[in-house]
Amino acid sequence: RDDLVTGVQTCALPICDAKHTAESNVKDYTPSFGPGARLPHLAIERGGESASLLDFVNYHNFLCLKTGESQDVDFPTFGYPVVELDIAELGVTSIDLTEGDYLLVRPDGHIAARGKP
Repeated sequence: RDDLVTGVQTCALPICDAKHTAESNVKDYTPSFGPGARLPHLAIERGGESASLLDFVNYHNFLCLKTGESQDVDFPTFGYPVVELDIAELGVTSIDLTEGDYLLVRPDGHIAARGKP
């Protein structure tokens, strides 16, 4: 089906990072870790079992994927708590974050921001 939506990106955001936003369509989906994109699935091992990075996304909090020391994320979360996860501890190597960088994921699974606090 040509009308199937597999990757939704809303890059008409006040914070748009073209460097990390991939062009994609239904026939040629390219996962992106840029603001506006839905957080892509990544297989991880959790408690000795296979899991998905998407398992950490829920409607009750923002998710902050980070590297290194914990910093306060200066981004409006509208009263939602922020759960922080260090991607190195999860064994995730395919997200291009350097020491101190973060990805802030909204409760609906879209990436709200990426950067350094």
